[in-house]
Parts: sequence; structure tokens; C-alpha cells
Amino acid sequence: MLQTKERFIVDEKGEKMAVVFPIEEYMKLQVYLLDMEDALDIRKAKERSEGYTRLEDFKRELKTEGVACV
Repeated sequence: MLQTKERFIVDEKGEKMAVVFPIEEYMKLQVYLLDMEDALDIRKAKERSEGYTRLEDFKRELKTEGVACV
């Protein structure tokens, strides 16, 4: 997990209302969240999938069908 050095903004009762942390940590957090979203998307795709085809096999199939691939 990301380690942050956050500071809190509190109201007149001393209750936390917001958090402040350095922009570098914010950027790392954004990347981390995007990675987590990708991981969840992959998990969902695997759960819905009925099987897998290796990339090399898929390219070979495309070539056999006359479809150009990179």
C-alpha cells in the first residue's frame, strides 16, 4: 500500500474535514487507483471468459484467415 504523509484540515470541533498531501503522493495515488481498476477489470473478464487463447495462437489464426496483424 502507498505510504502517505497526510495532514488534516479540521473544523472548529477538531473533527477531520479534509486531507492534504504532497502532489507527488497524489500522482502516485492516481496511478495506484488506475492499476487497481485495471486489475478489477481483468478479474471480471476472467470470470466471464469461457476460455483463453494464447496470443501466438490468435495471431496464427488471424494469419490463416488472411487478416494482417502486428
